[in-house]
Amino acid sequence: MIVANTALADVKGPAAFFLPKILRALRVIAGKASLKTLARKQSYGNWSSYFHWADAIEIGEIMQILTERHLSAEEKAAYGAPFPDNRYHVATRVMPQIVATQLKEARLAWEELRKGTSAVLTLFSDKDPFLAGQGIDKQFQSLPGAVGQPHQTIENASHFLQEDKGGEIVEIIQAWALPAK
Repeated sequence: MIVANTALADVKGPAAFFLPKILRALRVIAGKASLKTLARKQSYGNWSSYFHWADAIEIGEIMQILTERHLSAEEKAAYGAPFPDNRYHVATRVMPQIVATQLKEARLAWEELRKGTSAVLTLFSDKDPFLAGQGIDKQFQSLPGAVGQPHQTIENASHFLQEDKGGEIVEIIQAWALPAK
């Protein structure tokens, strides 16, 4: 299993009660965040607010905000292509709420992950505005199959590290999954 720039809540007790309320409060505090607001400050509150309130979600621009390299107009258009109009944005609109509300499902997922014995490699980026420096990579590295693996921090990459460092990631995965004989 390869885990790259993602999170899966592992909370219980009082934290499981308060986390959804805190995340909702962050969205409320952000107000009706625009794309410009999100570009200026990439935070959970602005991300959640933008996807909740935006009349038209601009996926290509979101991709640009959360990458280090410049995306061409064609690349941004390709990211937006699956979403020809607002009716296609149901998943993008609910994603922030899933993070905040499906904590029981996330805990059950962690229980299953901790039983696993398959190898686990983590690849997190150094400039992810949501995850870098939060220790989330270490959570995944605590899984049984992660012990002794060559986990890496991808440098000069933002949240969508596959866009920033796709070739480097492919090389790392190939060296890990297909070791030289």
